[in-house]
Amino acid sequence: MISAASRSKIHLVIGKLFLEHRKKSGMTQLEVARKMGTTVQYISDFENGKNNFCYDYLIDFAAIIGLPLCKVHEHKMFEKATKLLEKARKGNHV
Repeated sequence: MISAASRSKIHLVIGKLFLEHRKKSGMTQLEVARKMGTTVQYISDFENGKNNFCYDYLIDFAAIIGLPLCKVHEHKMFEKATKLLEKARKGNHV
């Protein structure tokens, strides 16, 4: 099982990926929140690794900011998250 600390680090890395792409898209958190039917706080929490999105929200967020999910795995931030996950699965503390 993956520790809560490891999960938090992975959430933070993925949140930063979405933050980076949201800013590149020129959208504000408010614009994304309105399009998703959620709050700015929810978007902020996700981008700061404090909130774990359900898969449906992840798909919507990615679509709104123009981040193809099929390309996420190629991003350097996703690679970092994957490495953290691998360490956590092996029982190493990250």
